[in-house]
Amino acid sequence: MQLKLAFVAASLTTLAGATDFPPASDCPVGPIQCCATVEDVAQAASSSTTLEVLSIIGVDISSLYGLIGLTCYPIGPYSGSCDSQALCCTGPSTIEGLISIGCTPVTLGI
Repeated sequence: MQLKLAFVAASLTTLAGATDFPPASDCPVGPIQCCATVEDVAQAASSSTTLEVLSIIGVDISSLYGLIGLTCYPIGPYSGSCDSQALCCTGPSTIEGLISIGCTPVTLGI
């Protein structure tokens, strides 16, 4: 019986240690995005690559606000890690995460 209890306790400790915690910041419009590159609108206006992508998807840069995230992927509630910049984006995320618009930086939790 004591061996069984010790095994259960060890299993729970291992499980708790392997669990990711949700991000501290919450994004009310969808999942937090982890973006490899972040540009403000002024930087994007002088970036031919960003302007070309925005043109392809029919977005006029003069209508944008906030930050623009490039090469982004959503961070799920239990995989709250990002080696780049974590953003909450209110604009559409288009072309399989290639670009996200209307973004603000967020801080990830534990």
